[in-house]
Amino acid sequence: MKNTLKPHKPLKRIGSNVQAKMSLIINAPQEKLISIYRDYNNWHKLFPATIKGAHLIKEENKMQTVEVEHKQAGKVINILKFLSANEIELEEFKPLYNAIFLNRFEAITGGTVYIIEAYIFLKGIYKLATPFIKGLVCRRINNYVLKPMKKFAENEALT
Repeated sequence: MKNTLKPHKPLKRIGSNVQAKMSLIINAPQEKLISIYRDYNNWHKLFPATIKGAHLIKEENKMQTVEVEHKQAGKVINILKFLSANEIELEEFKPLYNAIFLNRFEAITGGTVYIIEAYIFLKGIYKLATPFIKGLVCRRINNYVLKPMKKFAENEALT
């Protein structure tokens, strides 16, 4: 079964099925983390457990539309919105859910606090799982985004 890419309407945070907020202190400068996160060409190195590759489809008005090839979900669309110097919103459109991830990078002495607010919109029959998946969402954010970002950024700071 081949994934077909189609345009998506922007998601709204109100009415999301699942909301989660996670953070982690990373011993790297704020600017470095933002640069690493924005570099979709290296997402396969940054997030090796989940992403095979990514490429830019369109860029306009502080937004980038990126086609991401996930290891399980196949090709999906991500829209990056650069909200401020330290905030990047990522909208993700997957077969089982759509999501908004607000990524904030707050400078602190000796590093950066990386904060992710997630708004998950389950689709179809999967909506029934809503009351049971917040813990799963938090674990996945921690294991597949925060920890890999920390490892990548701190290892890169050593080189």
